[in-house]
Amino acid sequence: LGIIAAITIPAYQDFTMRARAAEAHTATATHRKIIARELESGVEPGTLSMDPTTLGLNAPEQYRTVYIEGIAYDSDGVITTTFNNKSNPASLSSKTIVYIPDMIDGKVKWRIDRERSTVPYRFLRRLQ
Repeated sequence: LGIIAAITIPAYQDFTMRARAAEAHTATATHRKIIARELESGVEPGTLSMDPTTLGLNAPEQYRTVYIEGIAYDSDGVITTTFNNKSNPASLSSKTIVYIPDMIDGKVKWRIDRERSTVPYRFLRRLQ
């Protein structure tokens, strides 16, 4: 029984971390869509409105979920999702996933910033 637990518990924890990361990815879908639309329409990075209502977004606290504290963006279109302290497993507590918009042939392609994201990349690589 101990051997089975030694194998299954870490596997379950990894699965849980990937599921929470996928939840954060889904929660940012509206932000990614709206910011991509703005950048693709000619808004220069660094000039994106910091008033979410002008973009058609809600205030950051409106995007809270059971595990996500909030979703914020900056004037370059960089999106940061922050997990709250209720995250399970606790190792996600206050961790972030940072999305960077790259313009390629006039279209935005999103990528996860491995340096600024504090969630271990092994849980994020399938979200790209």
